[in-house]
Amino acid sequence: MASDFIDTTPRIASGSVSSSPQSEDKSESWRTYGLSEPIIKDFVSKYSNGHSMDIRSIEISADGALSNERSFSDKDTLWNFLTAENVAPSTSIRVLLVKEMSGEALQLMSTALGIHLAFWAWVASEQASDGFWLNTHNDGKILSFDLPGFEFYSAKTPPAMKVVREGRLKQLSSRHRFYGSGLTGVQSHDVYINRRTSGYIIPMNGFYTFVYLAEDCRAVSSLPLQPTERTQPLCTEWFMRNLKEAETETLINFTKEPVGIILEVVKQLLRSWHLFTVQVQRDLEVIDGSLPESLPDQLPEHNLYDIGTYLHRDIVQTLYRFNLQLGKYEGYLKYLGNGTKPQFRPDMYIHDTANLSNNVFDLRRRLDGCKDRGNMSLTLINNYISLQQARLANRQALISAEMSRLQVQDSQAGGRLSVVATIFLPLSFATSWLSINQSMPIWIFFVIAVGSMLATAVIILLLKWTEEFALLRRTFHSVLHSRRRREVSDEKDGYSHIV
Repeated sequence: MASDFIDTTPRIASGSVSSSPQSEDKSESWRTYGLSEPIIKDFVSKYSNGHSMDIRSIEISADGALSNERSFSDKDTLWNFLTAENVAPSTSIRVLLVKEMSGEALQLMSTALGIHLAFWAWVASEQASDGFWLNTHNDGKILSFDLPGFEFYSAKTPPAMKVVREGRLKQLSSRHRFYGSGLTGVQSHDVYINRRTSGYIIPMNGFYTFVYLAEDCRAVSSLPLQPTERTQPLCTEWFMRNLKEAETETLINFTKEPVGIILEVVKQLLRSWHLFTVQVQRDLEVIDGSLPESLPDQLPEHNLYDIGTYLHRDIVQTLYRFNLQLGKYEGYLKYLGNGTKPQFRPDMYIHDTANLSNNVFDLRRRLDGCKDRGNMSLTLINNYISLQQARLANRQALISAEMSRLQVQDSQAGGRLSVVATIFLPLSFATSWLSINQSMPIWIFFVIAVGSMLATAVIILLLKWTEEFALLRRTFHSVLHSRRRREVSDEKDGYSHIV
């Protein structure tokens, strides 16, 4: 029996009121719990005074029977239930499923069960996103965890490309999208949520109490979500359903080794990880199939940019973080097998623990493979884009060369026009002059015409020679300046060599 080694001494958690029962109303003793801890105080101030709670309870007896299923939505009823002394003698495990936590519920549950401040200080913080467990409090008489998993939905709006913390306990850690059939032109988006679930099991008053905290992500998400049939959500409904559908022998084993009930949670979480890796692998196959085998004449640049952005943000960077989360599972399973007190050591579940450790190792290997494959596809896309940019640059160079050729032709045509103008403008001038003075002899026409042509030619040659001289002068000064700089540099080098 589990009760043979249970510490039956009632405890009040640190942070609750410590004055004697004679001088204080016990029903109000929970109101000061955690107010010395900033994170808990902030949570209580935000979610007290009218904020709802949704907590369900069910008890497992030593013979594997389920009984006393109840729901709580007000603090007084919950407090009376947790502090009642008339608990059935056959009760071995009491399960509390917290779907929606209020500030008062946190305080009174912690006071009645002796939950440590450090547990809430982490669970309710912004940093609780990659998993943890407590193993140093209360001399090992408790066992707690905060581990991540996945839920799968569809949404008409794609999630924002950033990590979010939603929910009262921030259990919706981040929202992401799957590639699916593409990133544009779809009516609904495949969305997966990286979320946390938390648990706390403690022996007290002759039986174990297991608290399972799992907010409903559909209720706390700012993005409208529709459920899919990939897997059950990880909120409290699946846990209650699994308990009711479990065989009697399974429930009896839970009463003998309560760590088995935690392993059920870990199994459900790892199932969601397997489904996640399968979907990621399918996405990578779809992306690889959409990439051209050779460089075509025209690349869909916008589509490639979307795919590359997805690979970088939602595959490579995200899988790096998720791999770190799986490391928490490895550490937790090792701790269960080697670091816990005898009442939590999984002797009956030693093979289950080993199998779960192997599953975590396989998941990490698969995530590494997906990340490497995503990196290779991203490199290929970058190469496609670079080649396309080189092709465009080559076309621009050809266009520039053609424009230069046309400019040369224009300048040549302008030169020929200048020659024509040099010949005909003086003749036109002479003709105009003679038409006014008809009495002049014909030889004056030739004198004026030839003289004007010679004067025009001289002016054009002078202008051309002036331009060439200016160019030659600039070239000379540039060469001279470069030579002087080289001589100064050589002198400095020689001086430094002598020194």
